[in-house]
Amino acid sequence: VFMAWDLLAIVGGVWDFDSRYVLGIHLPGGIPLEEVLFFLVVPTCAPAGPPQPNNHKKPPPPRGAGRPPHPPPRVLRPDGSPATSTVAFTPSRYRTND
Repeated sequence: VFMAWDLLAIVGGVWDFDSRYVLGIHLPGGIPLEEVLFFLVVPTCAPAGPPQPNNHKKPPPPRGAGRPPHPPPRVLRPDGSPATSTVAFTPSRYRTND
């Protein structure tokens, strides 16, 4: 599209290219080779731009992720046997159901 506008502007005398800055190779319509190459190279390279850092990496997992949770602490009775009772909170006091 842009090359067509460029060609129309050259043919219509709207602008031209100084012979000091072109190689002298002109395509039909008087468009210089450099102008054609410009319209081919710039749209190809512009979307890529300069190299960017890779910001698409996954963030590292949180500390401890993937590890099993710590087991609950073992509660032992004074004689060394495991405690199996549960403790329920009531507003007035702690109550065990042994």
